Amino acid sequence: MSKLVRYFGIVLQLHNKKVIRAEDLAEHFGVSVRTIYRDFRALEEAGVPIAAEAGVGYSIASGYYLPPVMFTEEEASAIFLGGEFLKQTTDQALQKQTISALMKIRSILPKDKKLYLEKLQDSVSIQARSPWLTNDLSNDILNDIQHAVVHRYVLRIDYHAQSNNDTTTREVEPLGLMYYGDHWHLVGYCRLRKDFRDFRVDRIKSLDELPDTFPARPDFSVNKFIRQELRLEHPIEVRLQFPKNFSRFATSKYYYGLVEEKETSDGVMMTFLVPSLNWIARWVLSFADNVQVVHPAELKSVLRERAQRVIDMYNE
Repeated sequence: MSKLVRYFGIVLQLHNKKVIRAEDLAEHFGVSVRTIYRDFRALEEAGVPIAAEAGVGYSIASGYYLPPVMFTEEEASAIFLGGEFLKQTTDQALQKQTISALMKIRSILPKDKKLYLEKLQDSVSIQARSPWLTNDLSNDILNDIQHAVVHRYVLRIDYHAQSNNDTTTREVEPLGLMYYGDHWHLVGYCRLRKDFRDFRVDRIKSLDELPDTFPARPDFSVNKFIRQELRLEHPIEVRLQFPKNFSRFATSKYYYGLVEEKETSDGVMMTFLVPSLNWIARWVLSFADNVQVVHPAELKSVLRERAQRVIDMYNE
């Protein structure tokens, strides 16, 4: 990496974060802390207003902006693909903002990059959601949740639980917003249950932002909570063998944690990482005798038990 590229990267990092340590920059760029100090001096000599706070880190003076950035074809296409994904998985308010942001980005692109994106748009189709799932998000619920997360406003929600088909009113301290399993999820502290909870956003029937705020929870990690919730701390490896001409029907394979797919002499071997065997068992059963469990043996027992229940039910 050239010095010029690193200088530009440092300024971008300073723009993106309120305060950043020299050690973090050194690790990010793969150089020594001494080199980062020299880079700071070079940037200051070039007129970049960098401020240092002892024991805290470095920041850039408010009001300093970089000149317009030119994107490469790869960067422009990455932004386009990300925008297409967001348009399909967010509420109407964020969809409009996504379209507006993409138009602004396109407006600063040179003619050849615009032409590249037009050709890409005509050649790419993204189906972010499974065809049988619909986006039932209210008009601006994701915006409201994001605002409450950042400013730590308490939310009052009417939440419909599918497990007991009951709707309850709860006050929630919103701590994060996650997208997994084809749905957005609000993660927060539920004052009704007095515990951290995961709320599927499309099951929130109404949402109101209350005027009172809640204290920060520095010991809480959204990513750690979700890993524990999905039991992804210790995932189970599952290997399934599909006939070659039948593997194309496994359309939900990514939803169920596909990590590897390769052709074998007997067909197609798919490897999954799953939170539990029950999580994937029902999906495996849907293929009847068109799939073979290679690993683990415990999954075969789970499938036998489930299949026997079906037999017993229809025998009765």
